[in-house]
Amino acid sequence: QCLISGQRLIRGQRLIKGQHLIKGQRLISGQRLIRGQHLIRGQRLISGQCLIRGQRLIKGQRLIKGQRLISGQRLIRGQCLIRGQRLISGQHLIRGQCLISGQRLIRGQRLIKGQHLIKGQRLISGQARWCFSPQHRLPGS
Repeated sequence: QCLISGQRLIRGQRLIKGQHLIKGQRLISGQRLIRGQHLIRGQRLISGQCLIRGQRLIKGQRLIKGQRLISGQRLIRGQCLIRGQRLISGQHLIRGQCLISGQRLIRGQRLIKGQHLIKGQRLISGQARWCFSPQHRLPGS
């Protein structure tokens, strides 16, 4: 089941197991997806929204300003955080992911195999630097 075009959940509502939002839909303030739910291509979370444990964004999805992933969440291949976003404690990017300009990992975060920081990125205190090729090697690593 899904919500039809132009529909949205109201404050305090949530999708139940097996439900999803279709293209053009979004969750409003105070909404969240439950375990096992996901946003489909073209969907996004609005300000103040977050994914709960076990949730993930699919290819083509992104978090908007003010959004974050909570403990246990991750971005899949092809996903990225937008300017002003960050991963919280316990989060990581998987192979093929990258942070865009202005993004950074917070204390305790690390990049996994195949990841790299792009122009303008940096690791802050407590970050690990995993380097696997000269072109991805970071200064001081």
